[in-house]
Amino acid sequence: MTWETVETWDIGLDWSVFNNRLTGTFDWYSRTTKDMIGPAPVLGSVLGTNAPKTNNCDMRTNGWELEIGWRDQVNEFSYGARFNISDNRSKIINYPYDGDFGNQSINGYYNGKYLNEFWGYKSAGIAKTQEEMDAHLVNNKPTWGSSWGAGDIMYKSIDGVDGVSSGAQTLNDHGDLVRLGNTTPRYRFGLNLDDAYKGFDLSFFFQGVMKRDWAFGAGDPYFWGATGNVWQSCVFKEHLDYWREDNLNAYYPKPYFGGITKNQQVQDRYVQSAAYLRCKNIQLGYSLPKRVLDRSGLSSCRVYVSCDNVFTITNLLKVFDPEVTNGLWGSGKTYPLQRVFAVGLNLSF
Repeated sequence: MTWETVETWDIGLDWSVFNNRLTGTFDWYSRTTKDMIGPAPVLGSVLGTNAPKTNNCDMRTNGWELEIGWRDQVNEFSYGARFNISDNRSKIINYPYDGDFGNQSINGYYNGKYLNEFWGYKSAGIAKTQEEMDAHLVNNKPTWGSSWGAGDIMYKSIDGVDGVSSGAQTLNDHGDLVRLGNTTPRYRFGLNLDDAYKGFDLSFFFQGVMKRDWAFGAGDPYFWGATGNVWQSCVFKEHLDYWREDNLNAYYPKPYFGGITKNQQVQDRYVQSAAYLRCKNIQLGYSLPKRVLDRSGLSSCRVYVSCDNVFTITNLLKVFDPEVTNGLWGSGKTYPLQRVFAVGLNLSF
């Protein structure tokens, strides 16, 4: 391995108008990483192991950043707002491959691939009856699993005339797999609001992501609930919405134990939106007036109350934190986010 080379083009604009009350900045950039360290091309199985990563590909990232702020004062009331948003996408523009372009694997790097994309199957929903499943299997029988019946997922064949498979998992032959989404966070934003009046001050801090796709893999216990055995299965309230004869329109399919994951393949039915809005902090403070401080010998004294992680708005399954979808031991297996209350006193002499 050796050093990567990075070339960046950047165009920016800064402005300040209305006597500096409205300020802002905008940047557009294009960053090309040459000789980037990437996965080695797939070698024959006779090697017995994977070849080590090496400097073998080029990647280009295009993105932009925008920040707008407003600050003003009306008599003794002052207030301000600052909003920032950014977006970028990274694309592989050169990856070594000896052979036809279409023979490149969809699971690794290939020319033209956007980083963090994922593939999966199309789904026609959950079969409500054995007859519905039997009719579906005529042209849409998966190449995995067995004993398909009521309560199981009805995977779709793309051409509708043969079974459902993953093919050779190459660009030319990916069977019935399709691009379902991308886990790259898009349109990250932050918002700060503050105001002050006669010694009192109040501030809010929000952050979030406007677009992000997420799909949980087969056997992920925090998402699927029933997966392997007693050690790798769980039941949250959300998991109780599973298929059974008195719940035909359930969100989850019929549960299986013993490592049966035929219903848990990555599919469009269970692609989650990991976009979110989170109130990270609210703080209320009061600063003693100067006439009081002059008698005490203090130059400033401020008391405040604060709350972190006030609330989160997201469509992601509530079992998961949209900021930390992957834990060290698997999806969702991370320490829960805590709401923290604090009271403080700031003194200056």
